[in-house]
Amino acid sequence: MNRLKEIIASGRTIKYAARLFLAVIIGVALLGSLPTAVQAQPDPVDLELGGEGATGWSEANIMPGDIGSFTVTLRNTGSEDGFVIIWVSDIDSGEGTNPESETDTSGDGELDKYLQFNLSSTPFGRLSTELLSLPATIDNFPQSASDPNYIRMSPLDAGEEVTLGWEWELPP
Repeated sequence: MNRLKEIIASGRTIKYAARLFLAVIIGVALLGSLPTAVQAQPDPVDLELGGEGATGWSEANIMPGDIGSFTVTLRNTGSEDGFVIIWVSDIDSGEGTNPESETDTSGDGELDKYLQFNLSSTPFGRLSTELLSLPATIDNFPQSASDPNYIRMSPLDAGEEVTLGWEWELPP
């Protein structure tokens, strides 16, 4: 009978130990799932655009021999260094209201095939291109961030400002 009491007592001890162990595991898991205080961190890279070319560009009444320029300033107000990929989008090469005299008037204005663009940076030498020689017609510029004809500015350090000079020309 004593042996039976010992077995029952040790079984109870094992049950209590298992329950205690399970309670400790649950407690640790609950403590780990409690929300922790979060502090807002500044944006790692925060790009500000400025200058006359920071918005959409539109030029009217362009004629052969015309030239122009505009600037865009880029400033990294974030806390980390980064890089910038440049591409051109929303190109409209329509005829407009008074199309030029040509033999084939069914097509678009074709300025995208003739209008030459060049791009420079201040400080100098911050731009690199892959498969794109400048100046180039606007239809040869990259049209998305993943375009193989990319234009990349690297690095753009935290707090740094770079000015991009865009120049265009419609050859005579």
